[in-house]
Amino acid sequence: MKKSFLIAFLVIITILPGLALGALDEVASRNQFGSEAMRIDFENLTTGTAAAKQLGKWGVEFLEGSHGIPTVSQAYEWGVLTTVIENTPVVGDSADKQMIINFPNPAAKVGFNVYNLGGGGTVVLTAYNAQNELLGTLTKNGMSNSDFIGVEPSIAQGISSLHISYGSVSDPEQIADISIELVQRPQFVSYLAQFADGQISANSALQTTILISNLSDSTATGSLEFVKMYESDPGSGSVPDVVDLDIPPYSAYTFSTPASFTSIVVGYARVSSNVPVEGSGIFRTVDLAGDIISEAGLALAEGAYTYVGGVKQDIARGLKSGIAIVNISGASINASVELYDEDGDLVATNVELLQLEEGWHRAVYLPEMFPQKAGQDFSGTIRIVSNGKVAGVILRSADSGAGDVVVSSLPLGTLEK
Repeated sequence: MKKSFLIAFLVIITILPGLALGALDEVASRNQFGSEAMRIDFENLTTGTAAAKQLGKWGVEFLEGSHGIPTVSQAYEWGVLTTVIENTPVVGDSADKQMIINFPNPAAKVGFNVYNLGGGGTVVLTAYNAQNELLGTLTKNGMSNSDFIGVEPSIAQGISSLHISYGSVSDPEQIADISIELVQRPQFVSYLAQFADGQISANSALQTTILISNLSDSTATGSLEFVKMYESDPGSGSVPDVVDLDIPPYSAYTFSTPASFTSIVVGYARVSSNVPVEGSGIFRTVDLAGDIISEAGLALAEGAYTYVGGVKQDIARGLKSGIAIVNISGASINASVELYDEDGDLVATNVELLQLEEGWHRAVYLPEMFPQKAGQDFSGTIRIVSNGKVAGVILRSADSGAGDVVVSSLPLGTLEK
């Protein structure tokens, strides 16, 4: 083969568009999805709102752009009103425009019901992998409203982006009741960076309550795990190691530690579920009768590499700020804590405090992080920078006369998703 011909041949191969790695095979019904598949309807979404991030916790992201703005809408078929996501055009009509769905966790199978077709419509599905390489295209003719269509790649690669098109039809694409079988289904995990239970004075004790709400229309199964970093009496059994979760759709589960007057336990909690849940904690001080003296809410965190949050220390009022941090990275980490004043000037850095092994937890007040600020009033921010993911919260406490009592908490903010 001549060299010039070989070069020309290679150029043609390089520029040929649309070469697929395999093909898209049709999934004819939901019965072909595995038991771990997620089925999500849109009935609880608000009509007229953009759908871009509304199912983000499920790992489903509707892409906005010149091709259209996926919007929560409604379809009416045979007397039944169904909530759908519609690819609302930015300008003009929807002819030759596509609805695009991205899956940060690649999907092995995707399927849904189609609407806004009338009778005998054509649906074209095109799938891409995480490298934006074409996995294949499926075209199905003669589809009617509420018909199901599903696809899976013929090769062992997950779908990271799925494009849905009705071709040259001017009406926008509409879909409902999506089923997704992920290549590897993640657990939904969040952390309460600090819990405590036990006696703090002759007449009062700390108690931690965790409220877990199921955000989905599927039963949430999983666990609430208490990781104890200190326990004065490990044999007392006052706080369990693990609590099993089985939370019905749109329901909630509440667990409270016993407010023991015989032992003290401190650590962090981990919530793991098969579906998205939302959690919050409450630090409570109670008296001997169990009546509430004070309480403060705490948000659960999913973890990040960099955090920023406000801190304050008022010596005369006995107000102190501290942080609780958990290493959730799966390996040892090196983290630094930077202290900034209200003018944004860096005033101190601690590069030793948060050298944490896997699963370790640390809770410290401002003077422990920065001894030069002991006995001084201060108002500013801290910045935590880590080479591995951490979960954290800022706690503010006040001197009650019988020990420090948590009076509020502040989230640690991050720019990370």
